[in-house]
Amino acid sequence: MIVDNFAYLRDKLDFSDKNKFYMIQLQQRKKDDESFPANNRTVKTYFIDSLEDYDRLEPEMKRLSNETGSRVYIRLNRRSYEGVALQVLRELAQILQDKNFQHLKNIVPSAAGKVNSEDKKLWLIDVDQTYDMTDSEYIEMIECIKRAKPEGDEKIQYCVNTLHGSHIITHPFDLREFSRLYPNIDIHKDNPTLLYFNSDAHRSISGTD
Repeated sequence: MIVDNFAYLRDKLDFSDKNKFYMIQLQQRKKDDESFPANNRTVKTYFIDSLEDYDRLEPEMKRLSNETGSRVYIRLNRRSYEGVALQVLRELAQILQDKNFQHLKNIVPSAAGKVNSEDKKLWLIDVDQTYDMTDSEYIEMIECIKRAKPEGDEKIQYCVNTLHGSHIITHPFDLREFSRLYPNIDIHKDNPTLLYFNSDAHRSISGTD
């Protein structure tokens, strides 16, 4: 199965502020291949601050994904170079204090993962196919989000296809009614969404069925 959201998300990205960038990571997940040594392993991290880089690096990211069986994820909340630099200093001080010098190699991606620099955040509602919603139930869930406070705000931005469902991308809203009606649906306030994954390509390369 192939999920390719590169073209779909291209026009939804904002590169107007050169101090901000999108964090894209290739991650191997053990549930995709039992031979992977860890539950989640980052293969490569990209900081993308222009549409030109997004387009230029798309073939490379897809190739690496196919070769390594990793998923390409993008955090839709931008990071700022300044914010990441300050977080790096904080983490470096902690590393020096704890003498955990082996963590140095991961310090920049770690810092970037913790610094959300959006003025208006984006949330991710993870709607898995296992919830087995009817069309009317799905529409009612959307209406629940729309009527939540703040009133008049365009809360739902767009939806992103995933391997087993979709991610509804929203601006923050009052969660009380939603959490009561849909306690099993996860809402993530800074998680990545799926940009690309070709499970068939990895099985072909690895020789697994």
